Amino acid sequence: MKTTNKLKSFLIVLIACSSILISCKKESNAPLGSGKSRISCDVSGATSGSFASNDLVSSALKNGILMNISGSTTTLPIQIMMFVIPTGITVGSHNLLADDNFNATYTKDATGWSAGNVGDNFTLVVTKNDGTDFEGTFSGVLTNDNGTSVTISNGKIAAKF
Repeated sequence: MKTTNKLKSFLIVLIACSSILISCKKESNAPLGSGKSRISCDVSGATSGSFASNDLVSSALKNGILMNISGSTTTLPIQIMMFVIPTGITVGSHNLLADDNFNATYTKDATGWSAGNVGDNFTLVVTKNDGTDFEGTFSGVLTNDNGTSVTISNGKIAAKF
């Protein structure tokens, strides 16, 4: 009988500890590590909801020409957001309606949408680009080859190289 009670107590403690560990999330206001990014936004249109990347599955890579900043969720449905931006992009507002100097993509499950051509209605506002840290906001419309689109709003992006 004592063994059964000990087993029950052990199981209760194990379940409680598992619940705490599973529900803990890394704070989104924690400093970014080198090579990491943090992306968040609201999505509406062909699919809807909110997107917030997990620091564990994010990346920030660059060479002399381009920066690749991406982030993903770790829960289903998997969502991915990726930006390819010129390394030397200046602080200020950049709209694809006027120029073709960056690309943004959003994927949910197996469906993706993008903007990257002159005439696309997508804006990236760069607030910091000092070679080590990149920060900004973004919004606009992403489309796909099937003719569907998603509207991105309240977008925030940060990366550390």
